[in-house]
Amino acid sequence: PPAKNAERAGILGSAYKLQATALSRLERKSWSDISAALGEAAQAYRSAVEGDPARKPYNTLNALTLAWLSGTLDQPPREAIALARRCGEQARKDFAADKGFWNAVMSADAALTAWLMGDPLDKPLESLRRCYDEAVAKVPNSAREWDSVVKQWRILAGFLRLRRQGDRDRNLSDVLEKLAESQGLATSLTAGRPPGTPAQQHSREPAAAKSTHPRRTKHKRRPS
Repeated sequence: PPAKNAERAGILGSAYKLQATALSRLERKSWSDISAALGEAAQAYRSAVEGDPARKPYNTLNALTLAWLSGTLDQPPREAIALARRCGEQARKDFAADKGFWNAVMSADAALTAWLMGDPLDKPLESLRRCYDEAVAKVPNSAREWDSVVKQWRILAGFLRLRRQGDRDRNLSDVLEKLAESQGLATSLTAGRPPGTPAQQHSREPAAAKSTHPRRTKHKRRPS
């Protein structure tokens, strides 16, 4: 049944996303099974969105990304990209009211979501790195928080490698992997790591936790 609120929708969507991640790690992988779980996750995240979906950027960005991955996007790519951009605008407004790490990083997540769906970026790796750096440059955060962002890129890259819909999926996956490998966050000092230190050298949440948001209190979540 549809989730009645954003909190329940996030929990349900995370459960389906965790299922997709688990399926992707089986020796005999089936993209059709993985895709079905991703589609269910997208529907769950979307189920609590009423009115303007951009007003709930966490749910909407999750829904857009997972629906795009699973091939269940119910709107033209141009409209989906425009919605992702509006989610970024809303995230910046939310950050103005609550200058927390997840509100900050969500605006960069919106740019990444739009790029995945076809919004062109000049030099994507450099552009995305700069986008995340600038979004959280002055926001205190922990290594664990940043590592969860990096893990999300790796999970998306893995799904794209399995989907294998032409050269673009491979190129997107390569950029995400390089972003995860090379990102020396501008906030590395506040995160307790020396500048340029790879995130994977620090403590990390279990792999399951990446897909089972929330990573914060129940009213403060971020998109995957």
